[in-house]
Amino acid sequence: MKIRFKGLLLKKIDPSVAPALGLNRSFALPPNEEEIVDYILSEWAARWAAFDKVFHLDPAALNIDEQRARALIEYDTGIRADDPLWFKHLAAVLARRHVPGFSILNAGSNRHGAPVEWTMHRQAELIADVEYLRRKTGETIKEICRTLSRRKGYSKRWGSYPGEALRKAYSKAKKLSRGLLFQAEFCGVEATISSNGIDPIEALIERHALKVWSFSDASVWEGTITHPPDFIPLAMCFLLSAVISTVCLASDDELAVIALRRNHA
Repeated sequence: MKIRFKGLLLKKIDPSVAPALGLNRSFALPPNEEEIVDYILSEWAARWAAFDKVFHLDPAALNIDEQRARALIEYDTGIRADDPLWFKHLAAVLARRHVPGFSILNAGSNRHGAPVEWTMHRQAELIADVEYLRRKTGETIKEICRTLSRRKGYSKRWGSYPGEALRKAYSKAKKLSRGLLFQAEFCGVEATISSNGIDPIEALIERHALKVWSFSDASVWEGTITHPPDFIPLAMCFLLSAVISTVCLASDDELAVIALRRNHA
């Protein structure tokens, strides 16, 4: 589920700008704790109003809290809010995330000795990064794998891998990615249902790719640029994607402060 957040949904709540009210305001004093909490709660409400508009929710609905939770879960996991097997799919996603016994080993992996280097998660990242760069630069898989460990923004993830090792790992991972178990785990449950029309590779890119690219990264061979000259909008998209990385409603610490202050009010 692709959502571009803007406005209040990108702006963190800052208690330091809470206005003083009543006598505190009259005597130019800073706001007290109750006034700060009231400010935070009002900003929280404003963000929920913006959230409801983005996700097309009715704030007057009796089950608005449930709708918001389902919308966030769809945003995070890809499980549609109206999925008739919603609870089953959510339980499966959470189990794989948090309970080791539900994770899936690579086919043919060694169950003893040192941990397997190419885990399914690592393979998902490799496919996502290679396919993202292939679509941005027009380079071949071999060319991308040969330079991936040296590319700006990718060396931390792939710097210890030789180009040929990456190419072979990509080939094996691509075959593995056609399996439903792999797609459910790393592309989202929705990607396993063909009638949804979701491209598993696009889903992998959205979830796992670093998405680091600039016009200067486009390969130049004998003076010919292999990527079309649309770098200006692409660069703008890259900058936006770097900023829009989370829903900035409020941090856990801020929520804890609100709860503590309310308890002591």
